[in-house]
Amino acid sequence: MKRDDRASGKLVSACTPFLLVLAATACGPGPLADLPTNSSVYVEMPDGVRLAVDVWLPDDLGQRGRVPTLVSFTRYWRAPAATPTVEALELMRDAGYAFVIVDNRGSGASFGNREAVWSTCETRDYRHVVDWIAEQPWSNGNVASIGTSYLGNTAENATFDPSPHLKAAVARFTDFDWYASLLYPGGMRNLIITSDWGEGVMAMDQNRLRAERVGENVLGRRPPDATWTGVKPVDADTTGALLAAAVAEHDNLHITGFFREVHFRDQVPTATAMEDGCENMVTPYRFQEAAERNAIPTFHWGSWMDAGTAAGVLARFASYDMPARYVIGAWTHGAYYDADPFKPRATPVSPSVAGQFAQIFEFLEPYMFGGAPSDPLTPVLDYFTMGEDVWKRTASWPPTGSTTQDWYFGANGTLQRDPPANSAGRDRYRVTFEVGGGPETRWSTQLGGTEVFYGNRAAADSLLLTYTSPPLEEPLEITGHPVVDISLATTHNDGAIIAYLEIVHADGSVTMITEGQLRLIHHALADSAPYPTFGPHRSYLEADALPMVPWEATRISFTMLPTSVLVKAGDRIRIAIAGHDRDTFERLPAEGEPLLTVYRNAAQPSWVQLPVVSR
Repeated sequence: MKRDDRASGKLVSACTPFLLVLAATACGPGPLADLPTNSSVYVEMPDGVRLAVDVWLPDDLGQRGRVPTLVSFTRYWRAPAATPTVEALELMRDAGYAFVIVDNRGSGASFGNREAVWSTCETRDYRHVVDWIAEQPWSNGNVASIGTSYLGNTAENATFDPSPHLKAAVARFTDFDWYASLLYPGGMRNLIITSDWGEGVMAMDQNRLRAERVGENVLGRRPPDATWTGVKPVDADTTGALLAAAVAEHDNLHITGFFREVHFRDQVPTATAMEDGCENMVTPYRFQEAAERNAIPTFHWGSWMDAGTAAGVLARFASYDMPARYVIGAWTHGAYYDADPFKPRATPVSPSVAGQFAQIFEFLEPYMFGGAPSDPLTPVLDYFTMGEDVWKRTASWPPTGSTTQDWYFGANGTLQRDPPANSAGRDRYRVTFEVGGGPETRWSTQLGGTEVFYGNRAAADSLLLTYTSPPLEEPLEITGHPVVDISLATTHNDGAIIAYLEIVHADGSVTMITEGQLRLIHHALADSAPYPTFGPHRSYLEADALPMVPWEATRISFTMLPTSVLVKAGDRIRIAIAGHDRDTFERLPAEGEPLLTVYRNAAQPSWVQLPVVSR
């Protein structure tokens, strides 16, 4: 991988996810009551790279004795120079846990460099840190990895080559398949992550984060005027010399420059074994066999309204044979806010942060304080149905009672149950590059867990090609992965198509539910999929790219992000078609304004297949 010039120091507000990040400690021998609540040291890895580690101990350690540990591995600074109080940290300590947080190699105050995101070298460090934790005088030898977003991925990655002391993992809002889940959904470059996030983390790696206002971040809720002034040195580094030396080693991959040149999955080295070189990314779906073999109980969290996190949870739940618990809600990234589109903005998140951690502690307790659960952990999924405001539990996916309904594109923008009977139906749409999802979407929430709020989509839909059903005569539950199948022609060799599933209410207002997208050169289907996609699958390999033939009708089918929603009687279902989302994706094609033709006739029908659950 080629490296480029370093980041300028600019950081977008909220470039980092979740509450599970603060400082750490290393403690020497002596009475437990005499150990400091917080300390920070370097821990050396087998290759000589020193990682900055912070440890937080319960205030009543002297009364508790040796305690279990929750550990997070971050590239977002284990702690800034000034450390605020964080609710999550206090909840962990009050529950009797030590909390350890580590600057991954090549980031924060740690030494080393980063040749890839989620690299094999970074991942191999985790078992050694867990071993070190187990050796500390305050440790009872039981450790669980925990985190959200990048930290959630590292929590799961720690289970692929685990220390024997790693007893459980809590992986929240993760990217199961880095390519399809987040960076290139449908093969379309996500500029929010490949550019905005990339610039932010590169600034952090160089400790160049200026004293700018930062709102949401890994430290959780911050005061309105909060600023970051740099990463925290270890305790022994009183002059800052060690920190400066560590940062000088951060000759890291230039993320934005690298991904600017990536279009296909196989243009990024991806690990198939932990022994692969440091230039390889670790993506969870490729390590299913290791996860099942090691069988470390894992608690996976996702959201219908957070990029591809719910799709990743469902892929694991449907195919993994290992002890695990799964949950999918209607939250922002990290479950900071409620993101149910039927509720007002700023609705308090439910469960609260304390309620979320109560579930986490219930899951962890048998592995961390006891020997093991009396009964094996049986995989189960708890999921929330939006519009009904009900939590449901299932032991299988799709859930019992699932079937499908096909809704066909019809004349005059209609969406109908009957296949078209006409011989020449079609609609034309000139792609406009001035439309988008808005500033608060399922994609933008990945930058720090900010709100997801699409508002009334009626105005946006006036610039799109829409197909709308009659008012429903009875409620309809849509739970699963909708699949769009369109007979499409375009005037260009490349381009994009985005389909939004929406609900139109009696007053004319429009609610966004979910979406799917595809870069058109990826329209050829793959023979098989490496994990359940619940619909058409693409390889996204360079050799399988197939340019469109201008003006030639081509069958385009793709899976939308999963959802669970109850559409009420009297409401209408809408599919809205776009050729671009200016707030999220790279422009395709780079030049020109494609004219799309959507065919909707007997020989060339177009439709959406909805996964429905009988009631």
